[in-house]
Amino acid sequence: MAERDNISILVGKRSFVGGSRLIAAEQIEIGDDVLISWGVTIVDHDSHALAWSKRASDVSDWGRGIKNWSHVTIKPVRIMNKAWVGMNAIILKGVTIGEGAVVGAGSVVTKDVPPWSVVAGNPARIIREIPENER
Repeated sequence: MAERDNISILVGKRSFVGGSRLIAAEQIEIGDDVLISWGVTIVDHDSHALAWSKRASDVSDWGRGIKNWSHVTIKPVRIMNKAWVGMNAIILKGVTIGEGAVVGAGSVVTKDVPPWSVVAGNPARIIREIPENER
């Protein structure tokens, strides 16, 4: 879903995005040979300002077809080649999922995931490295 004009959602070769939500105000990039299961949400922004004074008119503005992005933090999301994102995971703004990394089902990813590692939980934490012979 494009939240504003001139956004970029890039999906690489041989990648699969199943029944998920990609919500972009700037950029979401998915590499080659990536598996994204169903129910995954990937969002590159906070949707609203943290401060009440800066989001107070959001609902009334929507009624007029307006969205003020000037107070909303936006940072691109990158999912590198050969990664796998399990069902119902949430990947938040500014995160890079490293090459070959695995995100466990239901995880909430708030920080970068190193290549060839497995993360799980809320917030997602590294639970193991993927050894050379499993890459």
